[in-house]
Amino acid sequence: MSYEAERASIEGRLSTNWKTTPIRFENVAYTPASTTTAFIELAIVNGASRQISLGTPALYRHPGVISINIRTRLQIGSSTGKKHADTIAGIFRGKEFATGITCKAPRITRIGEVEGWFVYNVSIPFDRDEVF
Repeated sequence: MSYEAERASIEGRLSTNWKTTPIRFENVAYTPASTTTAFIELAIVNGASRQISLGTPALYRHPGVISINIRTRLQIGSSTGKKHADTIAGIFRGKEFATGITCKAPRITRIGEVEGWFVYNVSIPFDRDEVF
């Protein structure tokens, strides 16, 4: 599986399972509908790959993190952001994709006020195995 296939697989899983707010994808133009309409932002952060088996073909592991920022309006409390975080975590927690991606335990972090929004981040570490 290529990095492009990885991206398509992760974006596809999120798009299929998240209908609550708009999704802002990496390097795609997006303007929030208003300062009161929540939205989420997806980023896929790749780590250093490594060979994990000997021989030919060899198995390579590509670690990464699915990082999703949840932007809600200010001064409404934490309930909306945390409910969204719980739902997003459930979309990926412990899931194995047919494309070789295995998701691990999510971490939810309070970021706070950013650019007029209140932000929580959901980070889901994953591994993608590939044979070469």
